[in-house]
Amino acid sequence: MEVCPTEIIQAPVQRIWHLLADPRQWAQWSGAKLDEGPQRPVRAGDRFTLRKRGLRIRFQVLDAKPLQHLNLDVQLPLGIGNHELVQLTVLRTAACRVTFN
Repeated sequence: MEVCPTEIIQAPVQRIWHLLADPRQWAQWSGAKLDEGPQRPVRAGDRFTLRKRGLRIRFQVLDAKPLQHLNLDVQLPLGIGNHELVQLTVLRTAACRVTFN
C-alpha cells in the first residue's frame, strides 16, 4: 500500500524549504532534540539524528534539490526503516503543494 499525503500550504516555497532542509528546524517543529547533524541546510550525503523521549531517529539525505524535493532514508527504533520523498510544487507566490512519498 502506498500513501502520498498532499497538502496545499499558504506560504512561499522558500519558507517551506527552510523548514524541511534545516535539521534544527526539524528538531524545533517536532519537539525533538538534534543529537547530531549539520548546522545548515542539508545536502546529499548528510546525516542527522533526532532524539525524543529516549528514542533516536536517524536520517540520511539521499538527495536535496532546493525548493523542489528532499529524499531521505529514515531509521526508526526497533529496526524500522522508511524512505521519504518530500516534493514541493509552487502554485503561486505565496502557496505551494507539499507531497510526501
